[in-house]
Amino acid sequence: ITITFKPTTVGAKSAQITVISDASNQPAATIALTGNGILAPRPIVELSVTVVGYGNAIFGGATSGQVITVSNTGGVGLQIQNLFTSGDFVVMSSCPSVVAPGTACVINVMFSPLGIGFRSGELVLVSNAQGSPHRIPLSGTGCRWFSQAQSRFFLTSCG
Repeated sequence: ITITFKPTTVGAKSAQITVISDASNQPAATIALTGNGILAPRPIVELSVTVVGYGNAIFGGATSGQVITVSNTGGVGLQIQNLFTSGDFVVMSSCPSVVAPGTACVINVMFSPLGIGFRSGELVLVSNAQGSPHRIPLSGTGCRWFSQAQSRFFLTSCG
């Protein structure tokens, strides 16, 4: 019998395994299993989302921000070396340069369309974690307001 220990949380763990046989002198044997879950000895990035879509937004304006949580589930400090967006997106971050093990910080990304129609970009997080850079695709649609002459109503065109 091969037994593997892969804890999903930190801390002491215990279990038991019972082996049943047809032996007359010992039809069952119980074996106690113990282990201790620890944080991995490296930073591990977990992002709260994998893609962000903003829908329609008025050209020249900005949407309310989408909150993205950056968690370090590893056992070593996560060093954020660079954090940026491309396209018509703006990032604001409360993340320190090093996110301690077992903690998280928040990134706020807004869509500010510079054109009409479908717009795309990405959030890029460069760090000392495996798999860096981590990327989240971003998208939205730029729209404009207009009204017909002598009308009090505004219409929206999104390309």
